[in-house]
Amino acid sequence: MYKPCLFANYRILTPLISHLQPRQAYAVLRTTGTIGKPLERHTSYLFDYPAAPTGIDAAMRYLKIERPQAEAVINNFFLLETRLELENTWLSRKRGQFIHQIIDPGAIGQISRMIQGNGPMLLLSGHTTYYFMILWALHLLGHKMAFMMVDPRSSVRDNAIMQDSVIRSADALAAVMPVLFANEGGTISKTVELLKNGYTVLMLADIPGYQKRGKRVRMFQEDFWVPSGVLRIREEAAAPAAFVFSYTAEIDQPYQVAVSSVIYHPDPVDLQQWASELESTVRKAPGSWFGWFILKDMI
Repeated sequence: MYKPCLFANYRILTPLISHLQPRQAYAVLRTTGTIGKPLERHTSYLFDYPAAPTGIDAAMRYLKIERPQAEAVINNFFLLETRLELENTWLSRKRGQFIHQIIDPGAIGQISRMIQGNGPMLLLSGHTTYYFMILWALHLLGHKMAFMMVDPRSSVRDNAIMQDSVIRSADALAAVMPVLFANEGGTISKTVELLKNGYTVLMLADIPGYQKRGKRVRMFQEDFWVPSGVLRIREEAAAPAAFVFSYTAEIDQPYQVAVSSVIYHPDPVDLQQWASELESTVRKAPGSWFGWFILKDMI
């Protein structure tokens, strides 16, 4: 069940606990629940449906679990989304020294060596918690990074609270690297140009709204549509690719990153393999995935 909130406004608390070390700050998050963001406030609408009930229903359906377990999954997502608010505060203060305590340095080192050895890469990911940190960590190591996502403001209705942290994260990234919005058009050619100009680009492929015009993949024993533009980008840029997914099962643990082996051009990028690896990551930490709220628009 959802924990009671002890503070009226998480935006007041997060700047205060941001002076703590990450482990101490995360312990405060675990203790205080969603920090001023209870269930009733999370019934804000994303697109045209209420977010929390939609996420709970999806977790029940696709994980084949009972309602209490599904509520725990979605509650954990909200906790991790609040954690992102804290991490936004750290990054806005340029406290990059915390990055090795936020995300597994071993996995980031592995991706960094892949880029150093292969040149600019296409990193295909999903809406797992929290892909922003992969970008920040590689940026802080000196890599030229770029990001393509759906504009988070486009899914907001009635000032949806759960998107606040994502909007601020995207704005912070845009201050230090190119950020492209897939729903603005022309992003395929722009992404190809970035790759040819030395940028490693991270893209999310679990995006809704591509029924009948994308590619079908199988996850959770059902078929879903995902955008296929990544295949064209890969072919035109002739860039090596890899799948990367960040996740954590616990609020006070660093983000882990699942990293595939490099897929060298001209070997094709297999979106079904991407989907299978995404599902495997989500099953390890189901509260780490935003996808529960959007799967209904991927069928």
